[in-house]
Amino acid sequence: MVLKGKDRVGTTIKNFKILDYKRENKKNFYLIYCGLCDGEKWMRSDVVINPKTKSCGCQGATKNDLSNKTFGRLRVISMTEERARNNSVIWECECSCGKRKLVSRDHLIRDHVKSCGCLHQKNLVKSYSLISESAREWINPEEQIGMIIKNFELLDHKYERRKHHYFIRCLICERKKWMYYSTIINPITQGCGCQRKAVNKIDLTGQIFGRLTAISSTEKRDSRSVVWECVCSCGGKKQVSAKSLLRGYTKSCGCLSSEIHVKEYSNESEDNKKIDPRDQIGMTINNFKILDHKHENKSHQYFINCLLCGNEKWMYYSVIKGAKSCGCLILETADKVEINDGMTNFLVARFVVEGTNLSVLAQKEFKTNTSGFKGVCWDKQRQKWCAIIGFQGKKIVLGYFVNIKDAAAARKKGEEKYHKPMLEKYKDRLSPKQLTNLDGDKG
Repeated sequence: MVLKGKDRVGTTIKNFKILDYKRENKKNFYLIYCGLCDGEKWMRSDVVINPKTKSCGCQGATKNDLSNKTFGRLRVISMTEERARNNSVIWECECSCGKRKLVSRDHLIRDHVKSCGCLHQKNLVKSYSLISESAREWINPEEQIGMIIKNFELLDHKYERRKHHYFIRCLICERKKWMYYSTIINPITQGCGCQRKAVNKIDLTGQIFGRLTAISSTEKRDSRSVVWECVCSCGGKKQVSAKSLLRGYTKSCGCLSSEIHVKEYSNESEDNKKIDPRDQIGMTINNFKILDHKHENKSHQYFINCLLCGNEKWMYYSVIKGAKSCGCLILETADKVEINDGMTNFLVARFVVEGTNLSVLAQKEFKTNTSGFKGVCWDKQRQKWCAIIGFQGKKIVLGYFVNIKDAAAARKKGEEKYHKPMLEKYKDRLSPKQLTNLDGDKG
């Protein structure tokens, strides 16, 4: 018989005599008497019955004694009564630099802590120290205080967020500010920002930048750059920042961009020559007379007048080149189906008749079909096979059957009643492949 919980009180397990029992935080605890050290201690039940547990911890005390041992720069002095979160013993240690530090046993043995912190600071200075351009040697960044680099005098240093900062005095404008060391040694950097202000003082009146001529400065600013009133060669006016003018970011009021856009997306004539699509307005292509043009989503669209039926609509240029009608030739032998956007879907118009899609009726059974018969599925609620059929947008239940063959036979009768008359009436609209599928279903 296996004893559990309170039943073990008074019994002896290995070197432990169980004196009491309690349950806390959904775990069982025993008050045990250790025969090795004559001590009493509360221990978890799973630890007590574990075959590897040989003592209450008294035997491990001599084994885990770290006194006078050295770990990196730390020498262990004595054990304290404090414990870490994982119940690891905290030891008092003395660093080689003279400072003392409390470190847990696990951190010492696993080399997580090797000093009081002085070793980390030394490695930090070594890792992120600067390189002198002349000697190409590692130097302490604080030794550069007082030096002059280009137009900056270094007055102070600090290290924040893994970057060196220097408090500098600009020799151009005598301004003092904190700057990154990488910004100071950058070849492009010539001043603390004072030279950028000098750009705003440049008079651009009368100067020409591409198609723009600067007339006068305004009180507006764009990224601290003066905004100028400019006139384009096409007659348009535009306000542009001095930065965009001097660096060549803006060269016109927008007309140059539109011309380039038309050139890139213009149509090709039969002679493979680029022509402006707007020049085709009024022309006749196939059976379409072009009335208007627009460019949307990188595609040319024309508003056309169909010469066959007189219908007017927007069509893509790529469709106009290969089409013979606006869709009226297809719609002569098919019902017209209007979609939400007002456009006519010719594929649907061909197969959708009397509220039924002929292409769906002529489909084979799907590969995902698990019953092996088209229109037959298992009803979990009734625990029977269900025969269903779709017709004119409605789902018709033909019945529920215990035998799957009876359900398949009911589906066949439903196809003859609903689908067969419709397919025979509009047989001329089906493709040869769809006709083959129907012959296969009959076989």
